[in-house]
Amino acid sequence: MKLSFLLFGDTPDFRWTLVRQMGLKYAVAKLSPAITGKDGIWNYDVLERAKETFDENCLELVALEGDQMDMTNIKLGRMGSAGHGISVGHQMVYQPRKDG
Repeated sequence: MKLSFLLFGDTPDFRWTLVRQMGLKYAVAKLSPAITGKDGIWNYDVLERAKETFDENCLELVALEGDQMDMTNIKLGRMGSAGHGISVGHQMVYQPRKDG
């Protein structure tokens, strides 16, 4: 088990300092575009830069919290845009069922 702290975004602030002062070395982050103002973490460069930011601030990013994109349609089993499912980059993450 690793004791970690949940941080919202990848911009260091006073919370990051407090986390280190508490002796924590691990972070869980919510990095959705709505919070960071950046592309989603499915863009490798965005994820890599976020990890580097945590490393530079003496925190190891060990997990991602919550939905990193809007997954409402997936959770509700609804069609995505234009009825073709929901894709992230070039990868299909949800393909609607073809019932009847």
